Amino acid sequence: KSSQVGVTKMAQAIGHEHIIDVFQRFGLGQLTGAEFPGERAGRLPDHDFWSAIDRVTPAFGYGLLVTPLQLAHAYAVFANEGHMVPLTLLAQASQDNDHSANGGRQIISPVVAEKVVTVLHRVTGPDGTAQRATVSGFEVGGKTGTVHKVGREGYLDDRYVALFAGVAPVESPRYVTVVVIDEPEGDVYGGGAAAAPVYSRITQEVLRIQNVVPNSAEPVSNGRMLADSRKGDSRA
Repeated sequence: KSSQVGVTKMAQAIGHEHIIDVFQRFGLGQLTGAEFPGERAGRLPDHDFWSAIDRVTPAFGYGLLVTPLQLAHAYAVFANEGHMVPLTLLAQASQDNDHSANGGRQIISPVVAEKVVTVLHRVTGPDGTAQRATVSGFEVGGKTGTVHKVGREGYLDDRYVALFAGVAPVESPRYVTVVVIDEPEGDVYGGGAAAAPVYSRITQEVLRIQNVVPNSAEPVSNGRMLADSRKGDSRA
Protein backbone atom coordinates (compact mmCIF):
# COMPACT_ATOMS: atom_id res chain seq x y z
CA LYS A 1 0.00 0.00 0.00
CA SER A 2 0.99 3.63 -0.40
CA SER A 3 2.93 5.11 2.50
CA GLN A 4 3.12 8.89 2.60
CA VAL A 5 5.30 8.63 5.68
CA GLY A 6 7.80 6.39 3.90
CA VAL A 7 7.88 8.60 0.81
CA THR A 8 8.28 11.69 2.98
CA LYS A 9 11.32 10.21 4.73
CA MET A 10 12.89 9.31 1.38
CA ALA A 11 12.13 12.79 0.01
CA GLN A 12 13.84 14.37 3.00
CA ALA A 13 16.90 12.21 2.41
CA ILE A 14 17.00 12.86 -1.34
CA GLY A 15 16.23 16.58 -1.32
CA HIS A 16 13.58 18.47 -3.26
CA GLU A 17 16.04 19.85 -5.84
CA HIS A 18 16.94 16.35 -7.01
CA ILE A 19 13.29 15.27 -7.07
CA ILE A 20 12.29 18.23 -9.26
CA ASP A 21 15.28 17.52 -11.53
CA VAL A 22 14.09 13.92 -12.00
CA PHE A 23 10.58 15.16 -12.83
CA GLN A 24 12.05 17.45 -15.48
CA ARG A 25 14.17 14.68 -16.98
CA PHE A 26 11.01 12.57 -17.29
CA GLY A 27 9.31 15.36 -19.22
CA LEU A 28 6.96 16.68 -16.56
CA GLY A 29 6.14 20.38 -16.61
CA GLN A 30 6.78 20.67 -20.36
CA LEU A 31 5.05 19.85 -23.62
CA THR A 32 5.67 16.31 -24.89
CA GLY A 33 6.39 17.40 -28.47
CA ALA A 34 3.67 15.14 -29.85
CA GLU A 35 1.75 18.22 -31.09
CA PHE A 36 -1.41 16.86 -29.52
CA PRO A 37 -4.18 19.46 -30.04
CA GLY A 38 -4.75 21.56 -26.94
CA GLU A 39 -1.95 19.94 -24.98
CA ARG A 40 -0.80 21.76 -21.87
CA ALA A 41 2.60 21.74 -20.25
CA GLY A 42 1.39 21.15 -16.71
CA ARG A 43 3.27 22.70 -13.83
CA LEU A 44 6.03 21.78 -11.43
CA PRO A 45 6.41 23.56 -8.08
CA ASP A 46 8.70 26.57 -8.18
CA HIS A 47 8.76 28.47 -4.90
CA ASP A 48 10.83 31.45 -3.83
CA PHE A 49 10.80 29.90 -0.38
CA TRP A 50 10.48 26.15 0.10
CA SER A 51 8.79 25.25 3.38
CA ALA A 52 9.33 21.86 4.99
CA ILE A 53 6.00 20.70 3.54
CA ASP A 54 6.77 22.08 0.07
CA ARG A 55 9.98 20.06 -0.03
CA VAL A 56 8.31 16.67 0.44
CA THR A 57 4.79 16.83 -1.04
CA PRO A 58 5.92 16.65 -4.71
CA ALA A 59 7.40 13.22 -3.98
CA PHE A 60 3.89 11.79 -3.54
CA GLY A 61 2.23 13.80 -6.27
CA TYR A 62 0.95 16.95 -4.59
CA GLY A 63 1.81 20.51 -5.62
CA LEU A 64 2.22 19.74 -9.32
CA LEU A 65 0.02 19.41 -12.40
CA VAL A 66 0.60 16.58 -14.87
CA THR A 67 -1.37 15.58 -17.96
CA PRO A 68 -2.25 11.94 -18.71
CA LEU A 69 -0.07 12.14 -21.83
CA GLN A 70 2.92 13.27 -19.77
CA LEU A 71 2.30 10.49 -17.30
CA ALA A 72 2.15 7.89 -20.07
CA HIS A 73 5.33 9.29 -21.61
CA ALA A 74 7.10 9.05 -18.25
CA TYR A 75 5.99 5.45 -17.64
CA ALA A 76 7.15 4.55 -21.15
CA VAL A 77 10.70 5.16 -19.90
CA PHE A 78 10.38 2.10 -17.67
CA ALA A 79 8.94 0.07 -20.55
CA ASN A 80 11.77 1.17 -22.89
CA GLU A 81 14.67 0.06 -20.70
CA GLY A 82 15.26 3.56 -19.38
CA HIS A 83 15.02 5.42 -22.70
CA MET A 84 12.69 8.33 -23.31
CA VAL A 85 11.50 8.05 -26.90
CA PRO A 86 9.83 11.04 -28.61
CA LEU A 87 6.05 10.81 -28.76
CA THR A 88 4.17 10.82 -32.04
CA LEU A 89 0.54 10.57 -33.07
CA LEU A 90 1.57 8.64 -36.19
CA ALA A 91 2.01 4.87 -36.32
CA GLN A 92 5.65 4.02 -36.88
CA ALA A 93 6.55 2.04 -39.96
CA SER A 94 9.24 0.01 -38.17
CA GLN A 95 9.72 -1.68 -34.83
CA ASP A 96 13.33 -0.51 -34.55
CA ASN A 97 14.68 -1.18 -31.05
CA ASP A 98 17.53 1.29 -31.55
CA HIS A 99 16.14 4.07 -29.35
CA SER A 100 19.01 6.44 -30.17
CA ALA A 101 18.14 6.20 -33.86
CA ASN A 102 14.63 7.36 -32.97
CA GLY A 103 15.91 10.35 -31.03
CA GLY A 104 15.62 8.58 -27.68
CA ARG A 105 17.58 9.60 -24.59
CA GLN A 106 18.79 7.40 -21.76
CA ILE A 107 17.00 8.75 -18.66
CA ILE A 108 17.73 5.94 -16.21
CA SER A 109 19.75 2.75 -16.48
CA PRO A 110 18.17 -0.43 -17.88
CA VAL A 111 18.74 -2.09 -14.50
CA VAL A 112 16.75 0.57 -12.66
CA ALA A 113 13.99 0.46 -15.28
CA GLU A 114 13.71 -3.31 -14.89
CA LYS A 115 13.50 -3.02 -11.10
CA VAL A 116 10.70 -0.47 -11.39
CA VAL A 117 8.74 -2.76 -13.72
CA THR A 118 9.19 -5.56 -11.19
CA VAL A 119 7.73 -3.36 -8.46
CA LEU A 120 4.85 -2.30 -10.73
CA HIS A 121 4.16 -5.97 -11.37
CA ARG A 122 3.77 -6.61 -7.65
CA VAL A 123 1.09 -3.90 -7.46
CA THR A 124 -1.23 -6.09 -9.54
CA GLY A 125 -0.37 -9.24 -7.58
CA PRO A 126 -2.31 -10.97 -4.80
CA ASP A 127 -1.04 -8.56 -2.16
CA GLY A 128 -1.15 -5.44 -4.33
CA THR A 129 -3.55 -2.51 -4.45
CA ALA A 130 -4.51 -3.07 -8.10
CA GLN A 131 -5.61 -6.68 -8.29
CA ARG A 132 -8.52 -5.57 -10.49
CA ALA A 133 -6.05 -4.42 -13.17
CA THR A 134 -5.09 -8.00 -14.05
CA VAL A 135 -5.59 -9.20 -17.62
CA SER A 136 -6.43 -12.81 -18.39
CA GLY A 137 -3.49 -14.58 -20.00
CA PHE A 138 -1.02 -11.74 -19.44
CA GLU A 139 1.10 -10.23 -16.70
CA VAL A 140 0.73 -6.48 -16.24
CA GLY A 141 2.05 -3.92 -13.83
CA GLY A 142 1.14 -0.43 -12.79
CA LYS A 143 0.51 2.16 -10.12
CA THR A 144 -2.72 3.42 -8.62
CA GLY A 145 -3.42 7.01 -7.68
CA THR A 146 -6.21 8.78 -5.81
CA VAL A 147 -6.23 12.57 -5.73
CA HIS A 148 -8.46 15.01 -3.89
CA LYS A 149 -9.85 17.66 -6.23
CA VAL A 150 -9.12 21.28 -5.40
CA GLY A 151 -11.71 24.01 -4.91
CA ARG A 152 -11.46 27.70 -4.10
CA GLU A 153 -10.96 27.00 -0.42
CA GLY A 154 -8.65 24.02 -0.71
CA TYR A 155 -9.05 20.29 -1.16
CA LEU A 156 -12.57 18.90 -1.51
CA ASP A 157 -13.16 15.97 0.83
CA ASP A 158 -15.79 14.22 -1.28
CA ARG A 159 -14.51 14.75 -4.83
CA TYR A 160 -11.66 12.70 -6.29
CA VAL A 161 -9.73 11.79 -9.40
CA ALA A 162 -8.85 8.11 -9.69
CA LEU A 163 -5.78 7.08 -11.70
CA PHE A 164 -4.05 3.99 -12.94
CA ALA A 165 -0.91 3.89 -15.09
CA GLY A 166 0.07 0.48 -16.39
CA VAL A 167 2.53 -1.38 -18.62
CA ALA A 168 1.88 -4.62 -20.48
CA PRO A 169 3.06 -7.28 -20.80
CA VAL A 170 5.65 -6.90 -18.05
CA GLU A 171 8.04 -9.56 -19.39
CA SER A 172 8.46 -7.51 -22.59
CA PRO A 173 6.54 -4.22 -22.26
CA ARG A 174 4.88 -2.94 -25.41
CA TYR A 175 1.99 -0.80 -24.22
CA VAL A 176 1.63 1.93 -21.62
CA THR A 177 -1.89 3.02 -20.72
CA VAL A 178 -3.05 5.72 -18.33
CA VAL A 179 -6.66 5.73 -17.12
CA VAL A 180 -8.13 8.81 -15.44
CA ILE A 181 -11.59 8.73 -13.86
CA ASP A 182 -12.85 12.19 -12.94
CA GLU A 183 -15.07 12.15 -9.87
CA PRO A 184 -15.95 8.43 -9.69
CA GLU A 185 -19.36 7.94 -8.16
CA GLY A 186 -20.23 6.31 -4.86
CA ASP A 187 -17.82 4.85 -2.36
CA VAL A 188 -15.62 3.31 -5.08
CA TYR A 189 -13.31 6.24 -5.78
CA GLY A 190 -9.76 4.90 -5.40
CA GLY A 191 -7.42 4.23 -8.29
CA GLY A 192 -7.38 0.49 -7.58
CA ALA A 193 -11.16 0.27 -7.44
CA ALA A 194 -12.31 2.79 -10.06
CA ALA A 195 -9.51 3.10 -12.62
CA ALA A 196 -7.79 -0.31 -12.51
CA PRO A 197 -10.79 -2.29 -13.86
CA VAL A 198 -11.05 0.11 -16.82
CA TYR A 199 -7.35 -0.39 -17.51
CA SER A 200 -7.90 -4.14 -17.46
CA ARG A 201 -10.66 -3.99 -20.08
CA ILE A 202 -8.75 -1.59 -22.33
CA THR A 203 -5.53 -3.58 -22.17
CA GLN A 204 -7.32 -6.87 -22.81
CA GLU A 205 -8.71 -5.47 -26.07
CA VAL A 206 -5.45 -3.79 -27.10
CA LEU A 207 -3.50 -7.02 -26.71
CA ARG A 208 -6.21 -8.97 -28.55
CA ILE A 209 -6.38 -6.52 -31.45
CA GLN A 210 -2.59 -6.45 -31.73
CA ASN A 211 -2.47 -10.28 -31.73
CA VAL A 212 -0.15 -10.47 -28.73
CA VAL A 213 0.15 -14.11 -27.73
CA PRO A 214 -0.92 -14.75 -24.12
CA ASN A 215 1.45 -16.64 -21.87
CA SER A 216 -1.35 -18.54 -20.11
CA ALA A 217 -5.11 -18.90 -19.95
CA GLU A 218 -5.12 -17.03 -16.64
CA PRO A 219 -2.57 -14.71 -15.01
CA VAL A 220 0.23 -16.85 -13.55
CA SER A 221 1.37 -16.38 -9.98
CA ASN A 222 2.97 -12.99 -9.45
CA GLY A 223 6.77 -13.17 -9.51
CA ARG A 224 7.09 -16.64 -11.09
CA MET A 225 6.49 -15.30 -14.59
CA LEU A 226 9.29 -12.74 -14.35
CA ALA A 227 11.75 -15.36 -13.14
CA ASP A 228 10.76 -17.77 -15.91
CA SER A 229 10.79 -15.17 -18.67
CA ARG A 230 14.28 -13.98 -17.78
CA LYS A 231 16.00 -17.35 -17.98
CA GLY A 232 18.79 -16.92 -20.46
CA ASP A 233 18.51 -13.12 -20.31
CA SER A 234 21.97 -11.65 -19.73
CA ARG A 235 20.44 -8.74 -17.83
CA ALA A 236 18.91 -10.99 -15.15
